[in-house]
Amino acid sequence: MKPNIDPILLGKRLAEARKARGMTQEDAAAAIQCSRPTFIAIEKGVRLPKSEEIVRLADLYGRSVHELIRHNDFGKMSFELPPHFRAVAGNTAISQKDLENAIISYQKFTEDYCALEAITDTPLRKNYPPVPSFPDRRFVDDIAEIAAAQERMRLGLGEQPVHDLRNMLEVEVGLRVFYDTLPSRVAGMFSYNDEVGGVIVVNRNHPPERRRLTMMHEYGHLLRDRYKPGIDIENEQPGNKSSEERFADSFAACFLMPKTAIQRYFCNILEMTGDFQIADMIRMAHFFYVSFDALANRLSDLRYIKDGVFDYITRSGKKLRDLKPSLNLPSYNADNRPFSNRYISLAVLAYQDEKLSIGQLASFLRADKVEARNIAQEFMTGGDECLFNEITQPSDELASLLK
Repeated sequence: MKPNIDPILLGKRLAEARKARGMTQEDAAAAIQCSRPTFIAIEKGVRLPKSEEIVRLADLYGRSVHELIRHNDFGKMSFELPPHFRAVAGNTAISQKDLENAIISYQKFTEDYCALEAITDTPLRKNYPPVPSFPDRRFVDDIAEIAAAQERMRLGLGEQPVHDLRNMLEVEVGLRVFYDTLPSRVAGMFSYNDEVGGVIVVNRNHPPERRRLTMMHEYGHLLRDRYKPGIDIENEQPGNKSSEERFADSFAACFLMPKTAIQRYFCNILEMTGDFQIADMIRMAHFFYVSFDALANRLSDLRYIKDGVFDYITRSGKKLRDLKPSLNLPSYNADNRPFSNRYISLAVLAYQDEKLSIGQLASFLRADKVEARNIAQEFMTGGDECLFNEITQPSDELASLLK
């Protein structure tokens, strides 16, 4: 181990790792067989822990020794999840070990993202919307409809579907978004603090349409209750949902399927054919890049179809999956890479400028050296400087490019 490690920095990392594990100082002190006052002195940087204590704590917290003792070469920002994030996790029926791993991954991602921005001197521009007022929880859906329309107008998106949603949220809004393997029933997680901003993690194993809905659901939390972290659990009963969850659900649907755009599409079909068939619904869902059931629920809310149409179709045995290929619909880029284009671009730019070694680049990209070198080569040969500017700088033409 390096003898010149900063004890204050090490103590801070140990404290953050302990909190991420949900452990008390008493628990950790007992694990390394020292008193609580001694352990407090370690976390405050007053006492440098012994080598064997660091090894034991690294194992206890699920971290590598290198993570704890590394020099702060990249100016990594300390990102501490709000304490009650763990309380939210504790109230779910999901495996606590799986959630612990997801939260640790969440924190590592955020720290790495902030580090890349510091290395390249490219801070993420935050363009967050104001928090709307909520005069009466009886009108949650109406408020969500208005908020979604206002947000689309604020971002200059018009009524067209936003297909490259993750890139838009990062570049135009300033939300850090990454995909991770989460417990199957966890769709996503959201947390916010004033220094770092909003961070969203989405379950990469879910279908692309579900990931998009999750992103906008978490975006709804940024509007409604940004200081309250959340874990989005699948199949939660509607009657058990809080007004915050109901708002996030409605906001996501309204943003991805704008009311006037739905109306126009629906009326155009009726004008051309005189009817609205299942095939039209499949085409419509594909156009807005949402799932069939999300569209059915939206049409039901707008009173264009009767309640329970999706359930009826399912019971009648119609195979929507079999119908879709016969319609020859265009395909979308269903990218499920853990990191966004902006994140990868920052890492490759730092490597190209020799601010990162190939080993460090591989660490940031969670890849081996061969794969990291291939990723860097792909970005560089694609016109890296132009690509970097396009990804990191908001464009006035983004709305038209998304049409």
